Amino acid sequence: MINKKNNETYNIHPIGFLSIEMPFLNFNLVEKEILPFVEKPARYIGGEINSSTKPFDRANLNLCLAFPDIYEIGMSNLGNRILYSAVNNREGFSAERVYCPWKDMQLEMRKKKISLFSLENKIPVAYFDVVGFSLQYELCITNMICMLQLAGIPVFSKDRSEGVPLIIAGGACVSQPEPYADIFDVMIPGDGEKAILDFLEWFGRNRDLILSDRERALEKLSADNNNVYVPRFKIEGKKIRKNSENEIFADILSSIIVPNIQTVHDRAVVEIMRGCTRGCRFCQPGMIYRPRREKDIASILAETEKKIGESGYEEVSLLSLSSGDYSGIKKLCEKLNAAFSSRNISVSLPSLRCDSFCIDLADQVSRTRKSGLTFAPEAGTERLRKVINKNLSDTEIINSCLYAFEKGWKLIKLYFMAGLPFESDTDIESIGLLAERIISEAAKAGYKGIKLNVAVSNFVPKAHTPFQWEKMNSIEELRKKHRKIRNIVKNKKIKLNFHNPEMSFLESLFARGNRNVLRAAVKAVEMGASFDQWTDCFDYSIWEKAFSELGIEMKTEIKPGDILPWGHMDYGISEQYLLSERVNARDGRLTPDCRQSGICANCGLECP
Repeated sequence: MINKKNNETYNIHPIGFLSIEMPFLNFNLVEKEILPFVEKPARYIGGEINSSTKPFDRANLNLCLAFPDIYEIGMSNLGNRILYSAVNNREGFSAERVYCPWKDMQLEMRKKKISLFSLENKIPVAYFDVVGFSLQYELCITNMICMLQLAGIPVFSKDRSEGVPLIIAGGACVSQPEPYADIFDVMIPGDGEKAILDFLEWFGRNRDLILSDRERALEKLSADNNNVYVPRFKIEGKKIRKNSENEIFADILSSIIVPNIQTVHDRAVVEIMRGCTRGCRFCQPGMIYRPRREKDIASILAETEKKIGESGYEEVSLLSLSSGDYSGIKKLCEKLNAAFSSRNISVSLPSLRCDSFCIDLADQVSRTRKSGLTFAPEAGTERLRKVINKNLSDTEIINSCLYAFEKGWKLIKLYFMAGLPFESDTDIESIGLLAERIISEAAKAGYKGIKLNVAVSNFVPKAHTPFQWEKMNSIEELRKKHRKIRNIVKNKKIKLNFHNPEMSFLESLFARGNRNVLRAAVKAVEMGASFDQWTDCFDYSIWEKAFSELGIEMKTEIKPGDILPWGHMDYGISEQYLLSERVNARDGRLTPDCRQSGICANCGLECP
């Protein structure tokens, strides 16, 4: 945070290798001496079509949106794009972006003493009023630490003085904030579109106090607001309620940014629905993003038309936790097909149910091209699917795959989990047997050139779910389960992919850990850890050594009755409901979808 003097220099506290009266970043130096020698220099240049570059010195408040992964992944994140639009559409506010530099860029920046800078105006991150991190995945923790170090900002909130930006966080991981809490001045749970604007307005009203007495300003914020979490002032008995809006943000006010290079999801993305009432017992997003809310069809069509027209994309993806559950999905698909099929623009529907209705929908909007279709049975047997509250039979899965092959799809992706509660060897082996049956039945039906991709992730108990108290499988237990599946699958048309057990185990330490885990993360960064969410960068031995040297036990066990590290975070779901669902899981008893059945599940939320 800075006091603006003129349009060239700024008076800041000495932070890291920044100095008082330091001018703006000399980006010519970066272009000449760094970018020619790093991989994909376009990650760092900004200037994309439709990006918003407001004069930095004219905004009343400058926010830097920080995403702790590389450009290609961060630019695919719709949440960050929505916040970028919301802030830049507010008069007097400015939002710029920064992504985690790749390892080669980090090395060059440290050698040349170049501070982490924003893409829009090439401003050192330490000059902003507020830096907001998006916490979407637990293992991004090392990248967050690296980014703060590159910015010259102390990693721990307690070490920052007046004049340093306020470091805030939002995203799914804020629902279990304690492993990251000592980093952040403020954490904002729940929906972020309005909450970020409310926070920035608070900042504007209290700027003088923040500049003169940071500690007092944060203490006042904590005392006055139950919708933000100020970790330095954790008040005993106080509940932090998530931010939730009755309507989800229609992202049609601002233009879609066209990336400089191909991104992970290289398409226009339009959110159609938020929240889910299916009640899968392992699913954290299905719990914490309740209640279920929909955009109206007119807004979806307008947003799609604008994003396609201004980006040149030839595909649009409709985003939700379960696209087939959107109440007007048939009518929406008809209108999208009428508007875009003649223009050779395809529409993809991720998160589809495994049934003929959803396949017909996908067929209707994908006539221009058919890449792959994705279903998520999650478990190998009907018994275990009832445990996780997924009412899906083997016959329905097989018939849905055959129907998809009949409709012209050549590739089907199936997602399963290993290590679920109440799982047996039979459940694990049935994953491979089910895949073999699908291919066998497809061959009998005469389908040619088909393939099945089977992805097996590892169950990680997550906060605010009925399985938050369940045991996390050990690394060796997960390896044994993976081997059982490999030993069964013989058909070359089936491709198996298993998530790294060590990564899942470490994820579980953050998913249910306390503030000690952050100490291990800082130690791991000192030992060279970064990009731990990337399998080819992940080194579990570093983490073992970090925990060992600090004397912190690598433990994940939590039982009913234990004090939960996230117990002060109120996401609207009652503990009584979660415990009753845990009993239903043990008994293999299904809980009906409250929206479909009309029977309230008594989850604790007041539905709009």
